Amino acid sequence: MIAFIMGTRSEIIKLAPVIEQARKRHWEYKVYLSGQHYDVALVDQFLQLFEIDRVVRIPPVFNFSDAHRLAIIMAKLSWYMAAAKPSVVVVQGGTNTALAGALIARKMNAVLAHVEAGLRSWDWRQPEEHNRRVIDAISDINFAPTMRALQNLKDENIYSRSVCIVTGNTVVDVVKGLNIPEEPRWRDSVFLTLHRAETVDYIDRLKAVIDGLIETGERFIFPVHPRTKRLLRYLELPERFKILEPLGYLESLSLVKSCKFVATDSGSLVEEATTLGKRVVILRDFNDRPEAEESG
Repeated sequence: MIAFIMGTRSEIIKLAPVIEQARKRHWEYKVYLSGQHYDVALVDQFLQLFEIDRVVRIPPVFNFSDAHRLAIIMAKLSWYMAAAKPSVVVVQGGTNTALAGALIARKMNAVLAHVEAGLRSWDWRQPEEHNRRVIDAISDINFAPTMRALQNLKDENIYSRSVCIVTGNTVVDVVKGLNIPEEPRWRDSVFLTLHRAETVDYIDRLKAVIDGLIETGERFIFPVHPRTKRLLRYLELPERFKILEPLGYLESLSLVKSCKFVATDSGSLVEEATTLGKRVVILRDFNDRPEAEESG
């Protein structure tokens, strides 16, 4: 049995094509939803959009420290997975859920496969950087999205200790497989998202980013991530910033396709925007998707 481990919207999106192939091949599998993103209604939209079935739901993990959250996710996942005894565990990216699933796979002596292996930002402030380096190092199979990611695995001597395969990026399959409408009214606006801990968990850092965006004079469409709301309420935004609640996936891609350009600290959104031929301003000190920059 294959266990697919996911806990965030990006994991649902990027594992959806893999799960679809498992379903078409009539493989036995279960999808374990860790509760890392605890907006149940929004997560359900993504599950329904991609017709993901055989889902085992684990109670959401609310506000704790990063280390505490990881420990809770690992404990809960381990308990739910114990009876199934999967022979293969598939994780994606570098979330706390992915790291928890990877460590459990090792303890259960299951084959561990890592989708989106080999990405590096070289920024140790980024929790995902710690997580994915550990996951890459302990995985049996590393699916690298690009040749550069594969080279990172070679440079760290992971290539010699695991099966490493360049597969391309699953988000490209997802975006190209969807019928995404355009909304002409947003052509003069910039699509903005901010959610990373190193951006939104520190008021001085968040203020510096917002002040820089204000100085551009652009109009922004800004769906606010739940994590960002906590400190954003202390900042005064001009009317040029249209604040929205978190969007569904098709709504988000529609705005990306329709907008003037994208400004974001999200790695996945950089990939999606690039796939749609949209220019991106990356609001981070380090970028773990350099291929997007090189594509222009």
